Amino acid sequence: MTVSILEKSARALLTKNPQDLKAVADRLLTLVLNGGSKFTAPFFIVADALPDAAARVEAYRDAARYSASGSALKQQAVAGIVKHADALPDAAARVVAYRYAARYSASGSALEQQAVGKPEDLPQPKPARPAEIAAFVARFGTPASVLHGTGPSDRECIPIVVRFGSDAA
Repeated sequence: MTVSILEKSARALLTKNPQDLKAVADRLLTLVLNGGSKFTAPFFIVADALPDAAARVEAYRDAARYSASGSALKQQAVAGIVKHADALPDAAARVVAYRYAARYSASGSALEQQAVGKPEDLPQPKPARPAEIAAFVARFGTPASVLHGTGPSDRECIPIVVRFGSDAA
């Protein structure tokens, strides 16, 4: 007796095994993309049940990437990316997720506006102070000198650090 994908889905949801959930989500997405629209809702249920935010975003990204342009599946997948991207622990990963959402959303849609606006809400890195730049150059040289092996010696960089050091405070 063969076990149906819906039975495998139910078992994976009950056990909450991440590998089983991922495998079932991938299989359901394949069935949906091959015309099995009755598997769309189970795919989204299983994708939402993935324990890791990165896995949820990846499942939705795959659905958005491979679904037909302008389809309801693509828009639901984009909504899932936007929904779960906030849970990603790394700001860079959130930015990448929002970029995917913006790329796959319908042009001019509310989802696109939401995805485009999200990275602006993230904390921006602080610009380096002149003393930090000088210390970096003193330690590693300029990018060109590193490539050519002609970086400055420590003695040559001391005046640079001293000159910019007073601006750091």
